[in-house]
Amino acid sequence: MEVAASSLLEAIREFLEAEQGVEPEEVQLDTQLFQEGFIDSFAVVRLIAALESGLGLDLPTGALIPEDFASVEILRRRLAEL
Repeated sequence: MEVAASSLLEAIREFLEAEQGVEPEEVQLDTQLFQEGFIDSFAVVRLIAALESGLGLDLPTGALIPEDFASVEILRRRLAEL
């Protein structure tokens, strides 16, 4: 499923701002979400739900793994494969 990078980035920024108190401009396409501490394994589940509702995605259970959330760009590429 094709998702525009800008839409995905905006949805992730909104999630991180609301859930983690992160300033939106701190997150870019190449930001290392796990390595830089923006998300953890618990946040991934909530982020998936937020992306499904915010972007109108219907992701199969287990389609995404934590490594897919390494950066926004990696996640965008993984979504394109689904």
